[in-house]
Parts: sequence; C-alpha cells; structure tokens
Amino acid sequence: MGEHKKILISQMNLSNVESRPVFHQILNRYTSELIINYFHQWLAIAEEGARLTVAPKWKQINEMIGMSLPSIIFKLNIDLENRIDTVKVYYENNRSDLPINLICTNSSINTKNEIQKMKSHIPSVVAMKIFDNPTQENKLLREYVDNYVNRFSFK
Repeated sequence: MGEHKKILISQMNLSNVESRPVFHQILNRYTSELIINYFHQWLAIAEEGARLTVAPKWKQINEMIGMSLPSIIFKLNIDLENRIDTVKVYYENNRSDLPINLICTNSSINTKNEIQKMKSHIPSVVAMKIFDNPTQENKLLREYVDNYVNRFSFK
C-alpha cells in the first residue's frame, strides 16, 4: 500500500483526534439540513392544523420525518502536507418550495392585549387544584382542560 494511502486511512480513523472535527462537521451539517427540512414539513401543515386545532397523527409525523431526510453527498478534501481537512457538500434541495404566506392573526395591538389577559391552564396544575380543593368550579375546569388536551392526542 502506498504511503499516501496509509496516511489517508490513518486520518480517517475516527479514533484519531484530527479526524473528529471533520466527522462533527459532517454530522452537524446533516442534522441541520434534517431539521430545516422537518421545519418546512411542519409549515406545510401548520395553517390547517392551527385552524382546526388538531395535531397530526403519528403516522403523518413519521412520514414527515422520512420526507425530511436530506439527500447530501460529502466530499472530503485532504491536504496531506498541511494536514488540512475540508468538507464540500453537494445536495439536492429536497425542500418543497412552500409559498410562506402565513398571516399572523395575532399581530394587532388589541389582539396582543387580549392574549396577554388570557389564562393558561397547565394540565398538571389543574390536577393539583382538584387535589387541593375539589370544588365544582375546579372540576369543571379540569373537564374543560381534559377535553381541550384530548383534541391534540397523538394516535
């Protein structure tokens, strides 16, 4: 085996400290692309889900994850004399071209003020209210929160 090939193989050994930054660079880039793609998948269903106040089923979430996997090829350029590793990325942009025309319905000052005045009911806090003070009002609040949360159950 040629000397250059031995050096190349030794540099690509992930236990070798010098090759770890390259491995991390590749892993970080892949992860970033995956997350961006997944975000675009969520944007595609966000408007309808918010309007209907429903969460997607697990089957749809798994399909979205599968569609978010990036198509990337990494080319490692190594300068053996200067011990420099660079990674060039070639990828097919598999993000759907979404017209992002989502309008924030909460942009007016009046709406923002109304939102600030809204009460937020965390299910665990409501459960503790029932435990501490089982009044009819707290029981109705629990029923309301339970019904609301059940609309978002993932199945």
